[in-house]
Amino acid sequence: MRPESSLNRPGTVQSGHPQHIRVLDGLRAIAILLVICDHYLPRVVTASGPLSRILLEACDWAGSGVDLFFVLSGFLITGILLDARGSPNYFRRFYWRRSLRIFPAFYALLLFVLIFLPAVFGKTGFPWFAFYLRNWVGADRLSDPTLGHLWSLAVEEQFYIGWSIVVFLCPRRYLMRTILILIAMAPLVRAAMHGFGYPGYLIFRVTPARMDSLLSGALLATAIRYGWMAHGKRIASVGIQVGLAGLLLLRLLTGVLSIDVAAYQIAEPSLIALLFTSWMLLCLNLHEKSLAHAFLTCGPFRIVARYSYAIYLWHLVAAFVVALILNSVTRRYPLSREWFGIVFILSASGLSFAIAAVSWELIERPALSLKDRLFPAVERIVPPREAVISGRI
Repeated sequence: MRPESSLNRPGTVQSGHPQHIRVLDGLRAIAILLVICDHYLPRVVTASGPLSRILLEACDWAGSGVDLFFVLSGFLITGILLDARGSPNYFRRFYWRRSLRIFPAFYALLLFVLIFLPAVFGKTGFPWFAFYLRNWVGADRLSDPTLGHLWSLAVEEQFYIGWSIVVFLCPRRYLMRTILILIAMAPLVRAAMHGFGYPGYLIFRVTPARMDSLLSGALLATAIRYGWMAHGKRIASVGIQVGLAGLLLLRLLTGVLSIDVAAYQIAEPSLIALLFTSWMLLCLNLHEKSLAHAFLTCGPFRIVARYSYAIYLWHLVAAFVVALILNSVTRRYPLSREWFGIVFILSASGLSFAIAAVSWELIERPALSLKDRLFPAVERIVPPREAVISGRI
């Protein structure tokens, strides 16, 4: 793959998927680390003191790692679709390439759980997971501890299918306004669901109510390709300030002042999407010699980013296994709660990473090689007016 600095230079050839933008590796790594904090820390921390309450509050914010994944996916997938629009076999190429990237590792997880933990599917049946429909079913105490996170993959898969059709059919001149209209509709969907009494579990998980995060990334990808981002840094700075101010105000209203949760359910995903999209835009404008660029593209982040999909798939199963072993061991060799928490987090994270490394070598990398052989990406020449964001992406 070409280095980031060559992207979108006038006359350069691009494949039908966005070239490897190294700073996005850092964002992907941060996203999976946030998710792990959100899912691991509450298992070992209780609200028994000021520090514990601070950690639990941080866990609540860390749950937004999923939103960061959504923004990244919307950005990358929309780039793929826009670059491939008008090419032969548009749908066939896109769906097969996505399938080879996503399905092998996903169904390997489901097969493992079906064989070794079949009781997980006792309430929410296997088909709801296998056909990427988990996000349309309510809470399940049997499957949520190990497979509850798969709702987000269902949202993304449904988005891929629907959005590929929209991009194909929507005239170029109407695409930006279509994205903006759909982004505005998401909080309205959440408001309507709240009004009809749907639980927060579903309000935060059904695809129409969460499409604003994915479409915010799509908006950024479209704006870049249409040459509308000449003032990217300034826009990013304003977006970050508005997003942070809105989230802090929302937290004050719903937490400190105990205002009705409707405001939180309706506004929070949109504000998170604004914050992360603005942050991504700022990162795309980073100078290659800057400290922030070096941080986001460092070796450890690149490694974590490579394994991030499989880590996300397996991290709750790994936590379940580690907790089972630790609970058994500590019956004979008791540990303080602090040491139990440290051992649990280190062991579960290590096991997740180890499984992800195996998944990458045995499943994901061969599948990626296969998709490039069978369904090569489209190549196109980037016109000069699309050389935007400092000529670098």
